[in-house]
Amino acid sequence: MRTYIAGPLFSDQDRSKLEEIAALVTKAGFSVYLPHKHGGDLGSVRIPYGRKNVRNTIFRRDVLEIKRANVLVALLDGPDVDSGTAVEMGIAYEIGIPVVGLKTDFYRRNRTLNNMIWGVCEKGRRITFDTKGMMKVLTSLTKDSIHGRHGKKRSSQT
Repeated sequence: MRTYIAGPLFSDQDRSKLEEIAALVTKAGFSVYLPHKHGGDLGSVRIPYGRKNVRNTIFRRDVLEIKRANVLVALLDGPDVDSGTAVEMGIAYEIGIPVVGLKTDFYRRNRTLNNMIWGVCEKGRRITFDTKGMMKVLTSLTKDSIHGRHGKKRSSQT
């Protein structure tokens, strides 16, 4: 199962948490696309395409990888969901890819997520509060997709 992992990239802590998620998902046998590792990163020198038109190349690659994914996992930590993460979630939702939210700081921050984020995560049913819960949801999605209960029908763009 192809998994796109979305989240903020503003600190070493953000990046480490995303890489920890990717390692867990990979260990469980899922294939992973981690944008800042596999597509390029505007915030570092790790840009595999050179400097010309880098922003467009990274954007287009990330959108393509969302469309190729079977599921999107989104790190929702912080006072508000990262704007880029929210866009990635919206793209996935609109084309029928299940979105799993991981909010590890839910109890330390405010208890209410944005209603659109809640809705995209199957009206809150796919919001998890630790990586163990996230893996449980991913496993159930794998079983559902095998049995044809994947949610919306994907468009022919994928």
